[in-house]
Amino acid sequence: MSAGGRLVPSRRIGNPKKGGKAIGTKGRGTGFPPKRVGEIGELEFMQASIRRRFGVSKPWGDSDRYDAITDWRSFLSRVQVRTTESLVNGCSYAVHASVHVGKKNVGLTKKDCDVLAAYIFPRDIWYIIPVEKFTPRKNLAFFPDGTKKGAMFEEYREAWWWLKGRRKKRRKKSGRGEKKQVPRRFAPRNDNGMSRN
Repeated sequence: MSAGGRLVPSRRIGNPKKGGKAIGTKGRGTGFPPKRVGEIGELEFMQASIRRRFGVSKPWGDSDRYDAITDWRSFLSRVQVRTTESLVNGCSYAVHASVHVGKKNVGLTKKDCDVLAAYIFPRDIWYIIPVEKFTPRKNLAFFPDGTKKGAMFEEYREAWWWLKGRRKKRRKKSGRGEKKQVPRRFAPRNDNGMSRN
């Protein structure tokens, strides 16, 4: 079940004794109950955050509607972690963006948390989505392999910069003072038509 200290999804979906079927790498089930899958996802989130040099804290108890708090140079984010291994129609993974309040199913809002971190467990993929980008939806679908219509949340795949308070991923700066190379065909020419370079 583990490889190099990490949990690896099993080769079957469902209970093998009750006819759980073996399938390929994509969409493999773990055999864990849903609550345990969620707990594993929270641990994976903390580990992934620490590896990216975030400070991360776990709130005491289960009363809050967020599972972790990340700290990036004093920028704090309340994070609701949702883990899924539910492959729908063989192409998308489903994540609930809601909580139960009494008998009602209520969608998450900015009052509840700042960011939803959706973990596609069988694929080891994270989607880091600010709450305002999906409200008032209560269910989200993720298409890691793409779709003809275009995947709504694909721009948030591995978007850890949102937890740093940034709206976009920083681009690597080119070295300053470097002379820009001019393609030979555009280089300035002498009167006789020969390139000066």
